[in-house]
Amino acid sequence: MAALIANHGAVCIGRDIEEAFVVSQILEKACKTYIEASFLGGAKSLDKFDAQKMHEDYLKNYSAEAGRNR
Repeated sequence: MAALIANHGAVCIGRDIEEAFVVSQILEKACKTYIEASFLGGAKSLDKFDAQKMHEDYLKNYSAEAGRNR
């Protein structure tokens, strides 16, 4: 729900402004992590399986739906 546009910045969307803001915060943290990994020798790509598992973990623990189930 976010995209980086070369020479322009980021675009983040959500069902409402609060969700779009959370998306922007997640994107900012991911970019910071990537920059820090670059200083430590470079970031490694995730394969599709690991990326899917991380996405499922995010949905289970951090999404709006997870908050309703607590």
